[in-house]
Amino acid sequence: MRDHLLLTATRKGFLGIGAVAALLASQPFGAGGNAELPMTFVRAVALTDVDTSSTPDTDVLRLAALLNQDVERAEAVPTHPILLTVDGLDLLVPGAEVLQIGFHETTADRHQLHLTPHGEPVANLNSHRVATPEPSKGGNYLVLPSRNRDGDPMSATDVMLRAGEDVLAPVSGTIVTAASYLLYGEHHDIIVEIRPDDRPDLVVTMFHVDGVRVNAGQHVIAGQSVIADSARVFPFVADIEAATNTYAPHVDIRVRRA
Repeated sequence: MRDHLLLTATRKGFLGIGAVAALLASQPFGAGGNAELPMTFVRAVALTDVDTSSTPDTDVLRLAALLNQDVERAEAVPTHPILLTVDGLDLLVPGAEVLQIGFHETTADRHQLHLTPHGEPVANLNSHRVATPEPSKGGNYLVLPSRNRDGDPMSATDVMLRAGEDVLAPVSGTIVTAASYLLYGEHHDIIVEIRPDDRPDLVVTMFHVDGVRVNAGQHVIAGQSVIADSARVFPFVADIEAATNTYAPHVDIRVRRA
C-alpha cells in the first residue's frame, strides 16, 4: 500500500509516522506545542514511491484525526512557530533551525513597536528595565542585556540561525525595501522591509541578511518565501553571541509604523 506520510522535521532529522502520532498524542498540536522540542515543525509530505505497507492503518487514521485535516490542507499550514506578536500581528520564526532567540532594546524611536514574545523566557538580563515576560506557548528565548539605549527594551529581536540556513519571511506581505547600508557606518549589511498584507500600516524590518533573494515590489509568504541565503556574520561578537556563548549568524527583526 502506498500513501501519504506525515513527517516531523526536527533538528535530528525525520521521524516516522508512528513516532509522529505518539508525539502529537502527548503534546498539543501546533507550533511550539512540544515543550521538549520547541522547534519541532510538522509538515505534510506527499511520497509517491515509498512502500508504506508496514505502516498500520490505525496510525494513519489516528494521525489524520489528530491533525484534523487532510494532507492537501496540511501542506498549506505554516510550518514554523510564532516568534512574537506586535500590535495584533503575528510574526513567524524566520528559519527552520533556530539556535537562539534574544529580545533587546533599540534607540529611542516612537515608530518602533513593543514586541511580545511567544515562548519561555529562560533569562532576563535586562531586569532593571523590563519585567520578565510571562511564559507562553513557543520556544525558549532570553532578554538581552541593556546597551544603554533609551528605546523600548523589547522593540527588537535577534534570531540566531544555523550557518547557511535560508532566511524565511516572518510575515506575508510586499517587499518595500531590499538595500545595502553600512552598519555602525563601517560594516556592510542588508536591510529588508516587508509591508504585511494584514497590517499595511506597519513595516517589518529585517537586518543582517546575506545573499538577498527578494526585490522591492515582490510578494512573499510567511514561513515559505526565502528572503536571503543566510543570516549575516560580522567581524565582532554580537550581543546574542556573548549572552549565549553561541557563535552563529543572526537576523535582527523590528516592527515600526509605516
